[in-house]
Amino acid sequence: MLQVPDVQLCQIAFMLGCAEQSAFHSAFRHRTGQSSGDRRRAAEAKAVQRCLPTLAWAG
Repeated sequence: MLQVPDVQLCQIAFMLGCAEQSAFHSAFRHRTGQSSGDRRRAAEAKAVQRCLPTLAWAG
């Protein structure tokens, strides 16, 4: 779900049963060692990098 930028982190937290976004953030950081926002930004950067060769070829 983190790879879907249209879904806000507070919505993900609610869908997973967290009463507060901060509870989701703490649990995510404890489990993965990074914040949910950092993970989302990294996924977005990877997606852009995958598209770059295609865009360069099309240009």
